[in-house]
Amino acid sequence: MCDGSKQTQHSIRRNRREELPSSMANSLSTAATPDNVAGTATKRGVLNSSDLNLLGLFGTSGDMQALVRMPGGRVKTVKPGNRLARSRILSIDADGVVLQKGSTTTRIKMPEG
Repeated sequence: MCDGSKQTQHSIRRNRREELPSSMANSLSTAATPDNVAGTATKRGVLNSSDLNLLGLFGTSGDMQALVRMPGGRVKTVKPGNRLARSRILSIDADGVVLQKGSTTTRIKMPEG
């Protein structure tokens, strides 16, 4: 037996996506990265590939999350309480991520450059 309300909700969501102006859809698929952004994002030597690196911070002040690059290259989104590289994330704020490993607490910050 098919639930008509679920089918209708799905149709509405699908139709909303289809209603995007063609200019918006075209700009999303063909937009080029500005040179200054590409240059900053691809600087060599900024990240140490054998370390844990902070790539970004996002969220509201009460619900911050971080995007980190693991030493092996994998990228993860994390939040306080998560375990990461044998450490526990104590907090995330606008200045970076605070990690605890045993009795040692460290902060990782966004890379300079």
